[in-house]
Amino acid sequence: MLTNLVHHAVEAGLDRESWQLTMSLRSYLTTRGHWRDLASMYRTAVGSADRLGDPVAQVRACRGLGRALTKLSEWEEAETVLLRALNVAEEIGDLVQKAHCHEALSTMCSARGWHRRAVQHATGTRKIGPGDNPFWAATSWVRQAQCYAALDMFDEARSCAVKGLELHRSVSPQHETGQAKALFCVAYVYSRQGEPVRALECAEEALAIHRRFGNWARMVEDLELIADVHRALGRPDDALAAMEEALAIREALNQPSNV
Repeated sequence: MLTNLVHHAVEAGLDRESWQLTMSLRSYLTTRGHWRDLASMYRTAVGSADRLGDPVAQVRACRGLGRALTKLSEWEEAETVLLRALNVAEEIGDLVQKAHCHEALSTMCSARGWHRRAVQHATGTRKIGPGDNPFWAATSWVRQAQCYAALDMFDEARSCAVKGLELHRSVSPQHETGQAKALFCVAYVYSRQGEPVRALECAEEALAIHRRFGNWARMVEDLELIADVHRALGRPDDALAAMEEALAIREALNQPSNV
């Protein structure tokens, strides 16, 4: 239903409105994990941006499509559109958009298991991004932490993750979604470094934020980590409760289980 609105706008020749509608609907579809619908909308948005000849819109539409395709494990096309976004950002000299593209490429590389390439893009994200924006700096540190954690470089991951969380908490007004992502990253690192109590505290704080915002996709990740930590603490009943809730959400989102 929502994606049809975007397509109808294009059919009516309303390319700018189609593009703007996609930007308005992306958060809802992302939090619900509707990646195929999101990819469909972004495909339409790419066409609209191309017809408008708006390079910033082209960058954002291609990047959004690349993120959705990454979630769908459609790697080749994801890489193609993300590199197109990066190239356009470089052509117009937009450092902010370029930094966002490196972040998206880092996420895609991590999902494919290309962890060292992911680190390179994450480092580029932090160095290119606006230095006077603490939220962007915090997000960049967390992305770099995720890359290090995937390489089992947990000391480096911990340093970056804690720095990112501290920056997120210093921002006013606070960006709770970004803070929750940082909390999850810190929790994961703590869990891998044998500190389950601290891991549980951070993971439960992240879950509370995601639950408040109705971010089902992130809630699944939080709950699965919480289940792992409860098992490490010798609490099988609590672990089972967390996993059952995660499985119920996955079923609602039509996502496969990791179990």
